[in-house]
Amino acid sequence: MQDGDTALILICGAGYTEAAKALLAAGTDINAKDTDWNTALISACNVGNVEAAKALLAAGADINTKNTDGKTALMAACLKGHGEVAKALVVAGADINAKDTVRVGSRRSMDGAAEQ
Repeated sequence: MQDGDTALILICGAGYTEAAKALLAAGTDINAKDTDWNTALISACNVGNVEAAKALLAAGADINTKNTDGKTALMAACLKGHGEVAKALVVAGADINAKDTVRVGSRRSMDGAAEQ
């Protein structure tokens, strides 16, 4: 657990899709960020939780928000090798040309997927 984690961020990262849907139905802040600016969508994509990612997208999650490293949910999915999640994000309109802010010569989102 990191400082600033919300219940939604934690359960999406742990794979509890039904609990995530319940929180969304109750009106939780879908785009709340932890201290590293990770959102529930980025958290779900980090662990390959495609069902939670789809539920978050359907509920209006910001698909292209970036964390403090400049990484998007698509980058998280690609870097971890979660192709099904990455595909869902692309279909939903994720920016495939987004660049992070950490590496010198930042790479496009899909470059990580090509390396998997």
